[in-house]
Amino acid sequence: MLLASIITLTAAFARWPGVSGTGVIVYFPLNDLVLIPLIIWDRRTLGRMHPATRWASGWLPLSQPLCLALSGTPAWLSTAHWLTGHI
Repeated sequence: MLLASIITLTAAFARWPGVSGTGVIVYFPLNDLVLIPLIIWDRRTLGRMHPATRWASGWLPLSQPLCLALSGTPAWLSTAHWLTGHI
């Protein structure tokens, strides 16, 4: 649940004063930095990284360029329109 929440933080970072308008070059690294305390927690409590943390810490940075590339495609825009109730 924590990892799912971390993934959605990009939108929150984009609204921070001083960060707003800087673009994904700032939003995405801020999002990735949130994983560091989780990795430290895993190491201190488990003595190793939990498999979910390992998976997410690799997947999250790799998914960001993919999300950016797909966000303007007609297929995604059509899907987003449908998901939001045709608003």
